[in-house]
Amino acid sequence: FLRTTSMLREQIKKEPQNPIPYRFLGVAYLDRGRYEDAVNESKKALELAEMKKLKLKDFLVSFYIISAGNYEKGRLKEAETYALKAVELDNNFLDGYCVLSFVYDSLKSYDRFFQVSENYLKLWNEIVKYPERFPAYTFHTMGHKWRIHLCRGFNYLIRKQEEEANFELERAIQESFGITTCLKLLGNFYLENNYLDKAEETFARLLNAQEQSEEVLFKIGLVKFKKRSFEEAIVYWRKAVEKEPSLFDIRLMICKMN
Repeated sequence: FLRTTSMLREQIKKEPQNPIPYRFLGVAYLDRGRYEDAVNESKKALELAEMKKLKLKDFLVSFYIISAGNYEKGRLKEAETYALKAVELDNNFLDGYCVLSFVYDSLKSYDRFFQVSENYLKLWNEIVKYPERFPAYTFHTMGHKWRIHLCRGFNYLIRKQEEEANFELERAIQESFGITTCLKLLGNFYLENNYLDKAEETFARLLNAQEQSEEVLFKIGLVKFKKRSFEEAIVYWRKAVEKEPSLFDIRLMICKMN
């Protein structure tokens, strides 16, 4: 990272009006989670590209980085603006639809969410089936498909469309690269929305995958507590404390219940 960014900075010193090194700096900073730097360098790339009257379609990645960086910083409207510009420039730009899906999910703009997430999924399938049609593209969000399915499942549950929700959630679990992350997000959603049986089932599945994680033991105890199965809650919380004695809040809850 340091070698790459140093070389790009040297190139900028020699060619300060060249947008290309700024474009690559944006990519490097996004990969490291330096979102403000990524946004700033990518904006500079677009500014110079427009000044030189270059094809903005060659800078779709900069639009993506600005939108993704703003999304990560919670600036949803700015993220939406740049992602929309990207898909207006090229309606085959997968990354733009991905960011828009997460933005509209966060904004609870459900109709827009379902529309753009459907666009993402259709385009993703085309890319996989006919990669020769997309020779000039480098997509950064191909691995986010499971997250799109997960969000769609959550939103179907909010709409009380359980059959559609179950389909999407199973797809999310099947396609996730790290099943523990997917199950944790799913279990938390069930718990927060009082789907207690489903929460318990999901955390139990996660417990098998994570081999007695204290966090998951606590969550199962919390489900038992909400179900008013207090003795069972204490059993799980004690197991969590045995694994991590510094969990004083859980110790206090056990003491209050005894």
